[in-house]
Amino acid sequence: MRRGRHNGFSALEAVIAVIILGLALSALLSWRMDLARRQDRVSALQGDATAQRNALLVLREINPMATPEGVLDLSAQTRVTWRATAVTDRARSMAYPAGDGAFDVALYRIDATVNRAGEAPIGFSFERLGWTPRDGR
Repeated sequence: MRRGRHNGFSALEAVIAVIILGLALSALLSWRMDLARRQDRVSALQGDATAQRNALLVLREINPMATPEGVLDLSAQTRVTWRATAVTDRARSMAYPAGDGAFDVALYRIDATVNRAGEAPIGFSFERLGWTPRDGR
């Protein structure tokens, strides 16, 4: 008895191939969606870091002894607020190589917040030296 030629796939083989292909595509789609979510998170973190860096660049120019608190608009949608608190008592600066300097100084802790339209506020702190000229100098 001769066996007939087997041409093509049987229906069962085709169904199994479709199921395997579906599982592979499902895993690939899930991986792609996870990758997109992670990319969105990285972009948000980069935006936060840029906003903090820009605020820090602006705030490093302030003298916390002269301007202990304030509000600055960095752009139409970005505002920085800060409040400085003295960490040390006011002291006389020193002149080089010896003697009293021309300033009274104190170390301040500056608590800053960056507010961007439609996003959560970003808070950070840093320390900065405050100064004021001594008695009419």
